[in-house]
Amino acid sequence: MLPAPVRSPLRAACAVAAVVGFLAGSPWASAEQVTLKLTSTGPDSAAVSYRDGGSSGFQSVTAVPGPYTWSVVSSASSLNIPDPVKTFCVELGQSIQVGQQYTFTTITPISSKSGVTGTEADLVTKLYGAHYADAISGSTTQATAFQLALWEVVYDSNSSLQLNADNLQVTNANADAINLAQTWLNGLGGVSGSAFADNFPGSQLVWLSNDCNQDQIVVVPPNGVPAPPGVLLGLIGVGSCLLGRRFRTAAKA
Repeated sequence: MLPAPVRSPLRAACAVAAVVGFLAGSPWASAEQVTLKLTSTGPDSAAVSYRDGGSSGFQSVTAVPGPYTWSVVSSASSLNIPDPVKTFCVELGQSIQVGQQYTFTTITPISSKSGVTGTEADLVTKLYGAHYADAISGSTTQATAFQLALWEVVYDSNSSLQLNADNLQVTNANADAINLAQTWLNGLGGVSGSAFADNFPGSQLVWLSNDCNQDQIVVVPPNGVPAPPGVLLGLIGVGSCLLGRRFRTAAKA
């Protein structure tokens, strides 16, 4: 019978660190939350009818398009969300109010958001890549157009992306904003899939979820996207293993 192998304490420890680290970092958004205070909204309004969740009936709301400006009250997130931060709404069935605080209990990259199809995530990313800068720094018309286009993508991602058809219909809004939004929607097919990464290097599109109030989308800049702590721990563990192996190989030589 062969003798039992002698385990190196360093090797065992780094293996545990690697396993625990990667388990802790997957999924990284599950234990995160951020509390924001809404300080202002866009100046426009829009009357919108929408159909959600396969419902055959339409619901009508008078909504205020973004961008919405928030101050960060507290954050237990590994994402260093900038303060102040601007968002756009992705949920018409719930509301928010200026001056109130809201805690978003799920913070998820849009590409992995539950309930968001790959087509929807791709279209939203293209819209942000091509027109987010205009929506933030341009005119009220551009900001309203961006919000209308975003609602259309969220509610009609697998249809013709027409603002007055299918699951979302804009019944009254700034006419110039409606026309611009439709122009942008018509052009999404020609937008490069890398437009967001090219125009906002290192940034990330993140979906903020609240069970009782409007969900939001935020652009987190590069300095706000550190590696999740669990992943860092895992990488340290793997690095320790490799370093230990290198030393043992050198000693045998």
